[in-house]
Amino acid sequence: MAREEFIQNLRHTLSLAAPSVEADTAHLNAAERARMIFSADEWLKPESVEGFSVDDFAGLDASSRKRLVAAAKGFAAMAAAVNGAADGAANQAQDAWDKLQEIIEIIRPSVQAEWSAQVESLVNQAADWCQQREWIAKTKKKHLKDKLIGEYDLPQLHFYDGENHLLLDPIARFAPGTSGLVDLALLPVFDSMMVARIGGDWYIRPDYGQGRRRKWSEASFVDAVQR
Repeated sequence: MAREEFIQNLRHTLSLAAPSVEADTAHLNAAERARMIFSADEWLKPESVEGFSVDDFAGLDASSRKRLVAAAKGFAAMAAAVNGAADGAANQAQDAWDKLQEIIEIIRPSVQAEWSAQVESLVNQAADWCQQREWIAKTKKKHLKDKLIGEYDLPQLHFYDGENHLLLDPIARFAPGTSGLVDLALLPVFDSMMVARIGGDWYIRPDYGQGRRRKWSEASFVDAVQR
């Protein structure tokens, strides 16, 4: 899970560095730059790229892999060089931010594509199960935006089980304790269950209390719909 640890660390670092700034912003304005530099002692740390291994990005071409290694090593070296100096983090902040931007630019397409494929597979499964039961189902596009993976579209599934209108709705790639979150909601009241990706698998459980989670399957999906 080192790859996921690295990705989660990058996402957390972005939030610490400039919470109001998207990762693909080419130029920070003066206020944003000041904020990023001021907070450098919080994010300019070796932990920000902890878990990195170029082997986890085997799908990249050789040139991109080489750039990724150089950027990650460069960021880590800058973070180590700060070494608790009072003004060290601020002095290194802009260069370190540029390295961070380069890392994100390189890995963003693969992280986004991976997440999109996971959600599309989940929605397609649910749509097939609906079709087998002759439930009316239709997919629609949902536009999402994230600091790390940028802007993208994912499918959401609206379906009717004969009694209720339900929605299988992608929420976020990054959510506490998961590597992806989807909502299964009863409309229009939005009484919902969470479908969370944990350790490479999808699980479904109530969005309240301490309800038992169940691995995503046809049986668990149908039970959740008809609860």
